This record gives sequence, structure tokens and C-alpha cells, in this order.
Amino acid sequence: AAPDAIIAQARAAILKANSAAYWQVVQQAGAAQKNRVVQAEALENLLQLAADDPAERVRAAADELWKTYAAAAEEVANTSGLLVGDDGGWADLAARRGTANPVEGRALFAYLAQRSRLNATRQSAQLQLAFSLQNSKLNLVAVRLFDDATKFPVAQQIGRAHV
Repeated sequence: AAPDAIIAQARAAILKANSAAYWQVVQQAGAAQKNRVVQAEALENLLQLAADDPAERVRAAADELWKTYAAAAEEVANTSGLLVGDDGGWADLAARRGTANPVEGRALFAYLAQRSRLNATRQSAQLQLAFSLQNSKLNLVAVRLFDDATKFPVAQQIGRAHV
């Protein structure tokens, strides 16, 4: 079956039972399509559902999500004609896209949270990413992404306060 059909079937199954196995199918089909936004969505949900996984596995999943967010953000920004370094443009696009497609918005905020040259922009993007995850009922993802207090002091405080 085509990746689109596989994703549709897995999404239908997820509505009945939100299972990591179905999200793995979505992730693999997204990878087959080279659709980084679908992959990021699947990784978010896998990280949310990783309740009993060992800490190193959770950390590896969070790292993979950060990398996937970055690749998705670059694709979204490129499609929109934005250049690397135009943090204001990226933040504006993240806010606009985040309403219609929260995963795209989160990918853009994640990119800025890690790669902006301005500390204030990085901190604002961390907060926007954490709030978007919480609004999507992905609180554990926020905690797991921002687990390193040395890299993410502001978002870590917010994430812990809202879990």
C-alpha cells in the first residue's frame, strides 16, 4: 500500500487506541514519503507514550525529535522563501503556521530555540514550543525535550510547572 494509505489507516486506528505501534507505522510511512512534518508528529506522540522506556532511550527519542524538527523547519521555511538567519521571519511564520498546523509551528519554534543567535529569541521560541506542546496535550514531550537545564533553563521551569 502507498504511504498515504498506510498513514490514513494508522490514524484511524489511533483514534480507537492511541498506541505507540500505530505511531511507529506513521513515522515509517512519513520517512518513506520524506515528510518530516509527519515524522515529527509521530515522534512527538511516541515520546509522549514512552512511559516505561529507559532514560537513555527517551533521551535518544528526544534527540531524534529535535533533529526531525530542524529538518521539517528548514523545509517549511524554504517553501515559504525564508532565509536562514531571518529569525523574525521564522518566528512570524511559526506563529501563523502553528494555528493551522501545530506541528509545523513547533518545528519552526524548535529550530529557533536551538539555532537563533539571539538569546531572547531562543528563550521565546522555547516557551512557544513548550506552550504549543502543552496545548496539544503533549506535556511529557515538553518535559522530555527540555530536560537539560543548562541548555533550556527557561522552558524547563515552565514545562515542570505545567505537568
